[in-house]
Amino acid sequence: MAISTFNLNFWYGQKKVIHNISIDISKGEFVVILGCNGSGKSTFLKILAGLLPYREGMVTIFHQSLQSISIKERAKIIGYLPQFHNPVFPFTVEDVVLTARASHVFSLPSKKDYDRTAEALKLIGLLEIRKQPYTELSGGERQMTMIARIMAQEPRILLLDEPINHLDIKHQFEIMSLLKRITKELNITTVVVLHDVNVAMRYADRFLFFKNGQLYAGGGKEIINTETIREVYRIDAVVGEVRGMSFVIPYMPQ
Repeated sequence: MAISTFNLNFWYGQKKVIHNISIDISKGEFVVILGCNGSGKSTFLKILAGLLPYREGMVTIFHQSLQSISIKERAKIIGYLPQFHNPVFPFTVEDVVLTARASHVFSLPSKKDYDRTAEALKLIGLLEIRKQPYTELSGGERQMTMIARIMAQEPRILLLDEPINHLDIKHQFEIMSLLKRITKELNITTVVVLHDVNVAMRYADRFLFFKNGQLYAGGGKEIINTETIREVYRIDAVVGEVRGMSFVIPYMPQ
């Protein structure tokens, strides 16, 4: 397994926010975590990234305890994209992506580092704008730059927290299509936190629904039904399919 957790618990101070979560995620899987605000999705992702130390339970990355992996080695294995990233320095796109090679170097960037940066820019489709200042990019271009940055790490696992937040529909689907393509072409493991169930259904191999810090349900599209939506989001919804594509439409009872 690429990622495993067993009876994972986590507290913020005296408040328990993650309750006995046990999951297995395979190499090459594209998994989406869904749930209401405050359900523990982002906290769980930060734990997997090694950013929040846990006291109870177990997390393993490729069968090795996460806590036993050094920060430097972890940065080579896991690419993490947080919800918010607002660099204010006028770095070029290329410079931003190059900074990801820090975990691989001990001095100035080498030819290999520049080559890996160029490969990441090409993979994401940013070579033509590599000399543009990051601060002058559109929201979609900024997200693609940050994805290129984590790909320059040569990670085996991608963890992305709401990567399509605040993007229009076109850029949402561009980013999600890009992530799915990368996952399958490179056979890496991708875990994404999303709010939009409809977007998730178009791309995910598997879904994890969080509720009050617990794993309420996990599985394929078969778990996305009116009961799951009602229990997780506390709303009624129509779940259907058109032209082979599933959808969820919430509604308020009359």
